[in-house]
Amino acid sequence: MSFKRYGMHLQNSSSRTPFPLTQGKKWKYQSEYTLTVDGTLYEGKISETDEVTGFENVMAMNEETYFCAVVAYREKKQLMIDGSNMTFITTGRYWISSDAGTVKQQLMTDCYVDEKYTQRRTRMLLLKSIQKP
Repeated sequence: MSFKRYGMHLQNSSSRTPFPLTQGKKWKYQSEYTLTVDGTLYEGKISETDEVTGFENVMAMNEETYFCAVVAYREKKQLMIDGSNMTFITTGRYWISSDAGTVKQQLMTDCYVDEKYTQRRTRMLLLKSIQKP
């Protein structure tokens, strides 16, 4: 399957991070969404759970240090594409700062087609720099 042009629209989109963040704070999010692939619409569901597990100083690529909340993350996306049940389960952590937003992410996504495991994708992101007005 080739995803040349796609977009995702959440039905109940809103700010999901409940500030202020404190140790042990948990929140959940659920929504339906529409995925558009080359002009074809696919309906799906998304759910997410997050929990603040601690606080750390994180150095960005420009050697600027940010005080961050460490958030454990789990997201599940489900949708039907061409008669196949597609499920994507993403777990990991992200580091979020009141000064810079997301500073770092470490995520792993397991992909399933009709409940059969197909592949794992990993992603690590680190803030390069920000420019404040």
